[in-house]
Amino acid sequence: MSDMKLIMESWRHYTAEQQEAIQLVENIWNSGDSSRDLILENEIKLLEEGIVEFFRDAYASVKTKIDQFKTFSEQKLMSFVEAGLKKIDSFMTMMRKVAKDTKNDILLALFPKYGTRKKQDILRVLMMPKYLKIGASIVAIILQKAAKLGMSKILDVITAGGSAAARVTVFLRDNVENIKLFIKSIIDTLDPVGMMDIIEKFQIVKDAKELVDEFKADLQGQRLTFNEE
Repeated sequence: MSDMKLIMESWRHYTAEQQEAIQLVENIWNSGDSSRDLILENEIKLLEEGIVEFFRDAYASVKTKIDQFKTFSEQKLMSFVEAGLKKIDSFMTMMRKVAKDTKNDILLALFPKYGTRKKQDILRVLMMPKYLKIGASIVAIILQKAAKLGMSKILDVITAGGSAAARVTVFLRDNVENIKLFIKSIIDTLDPVGMMDIIEKFQIVKDAKELVDEFKADLQGQRLTFNEE
């Protein structure tokens, strides 16, 4: 096979893996209208009990997908993490815009001017090549919980071109507690203690204590400087 054919074959393989990863993110983010059966008080209680209990159902729902990450190439894992973080960041960015447009004090407090940037910077540790399986697992769990809390529906409504401002305002008022719960869960997940609890209790990385220790050190900022601009 000629060099050019090898290059084209590699490119086709890369593109296919990238599309599969992006589609997996979309599948999880839009995984059914599970929010219809949501009992908000139960979710609040679970988060009060701890981040592990809050995300336990989400982990159970995506466990088979997480197990499949073992077979993913580094590039496919990277594509999944990038697409997942982009989805989360786009939600936060849009919510910040809506908060400003509607002058909603509750949303403005949830989405401060530089808050989304800081969260994005912290999440970048999950994209370090040696941590991609961990990163992909954490992202999958967050996306699954977002689906249960109805975040995809919220994003669809506020980004719909024909949505009247009054309708958006009412919809946000009716769903603000779900949004608050989702944001608080992300904040708790980004805390090194919370993230390590998820990794250890769900045994996301088995038989790799040294890697987990390195990941913990990087999360705590011992070898990683986050952009605080």
